[in-house]
Amino acid sequence: MGSLFKKTGYITIFVSLIFLILGILLICYSDSVVAVISYVIGGIFVGIGTIKLVTYFTDKASRELFSYNLAGGIVAVIFGICIIAFAQIIVGFFRIIISIWIIYSGIVRLNLALELKKANANVWKYVMLMAVIMLLIGLLIMFYEGMITTAIGTVMIVYSVLDIIEGIIYTKNVHKLFKKIE
Repeated sequence: MGSLFKKTGYITIFVSLIFLILGILLICYSDSVVAVISYVIGGIFVGIGTIKLVTYFTDKASRELFSYNLAGGIVAVIFGICIIAFAQIIVGFFRIIISIWIIYSGIVRLNLALELKKANANVWKYVMLMAVIMLLIGLLIMFYEGMITTAIGTVMIVYSVLDIIEGIIYTKNVHKLFKKIE
C-alpha cells in the first residue's frame, strides 16, 4: 500500500511537469498554442463526425433504430466547426478549467497538510503554505478576466514548481502517513 502512495506522488510530479511545459509554451507561443489546441480539438470533432456520417450513409446496419450515427455525426461536425471558429472564446474556457484544477489541487494539498500535521511531520507548514498559494493562484485565474494567456502560462509555471516541490515532500514523507494508517 505504501508503494501506491509513492506512485500517487510520482503521478502528481508528472502531471505538474506537463503543466510546466504547457506554461512555458503559453508564454513563448501564446496565440499559436491556443490556435493549435483549438484547431486540433475542432479537427478531432469534425473527423469523428465525418466518420459517423459516412458510416451512417454507407453501412445499412448503422441505420438501426437506436443508432445515433446521423445525429451524432451532425452534432460532432457542428461542434468541431464552432471550436475552430471561436478559438478565442476557448481561451476563457481554458482559463476556467485550469483555475478549477489548481483550486482542486490546493484543496487536496490543504488536506494533506492537515494530515501531515496530525502525523507530526514538520513539513506540514510548508505544504500548507503551498496549498494556500495554489488556492490564491487558482482564484486569481478564475476571477481576473483580463488575464492574458502569457500570465496564465506564468501562473501555471509557478503552480507546477510548487506542486513538484510538494510532490517530492509527499513522496519523502509517505512512510509517515502510511504508519499513521496502520
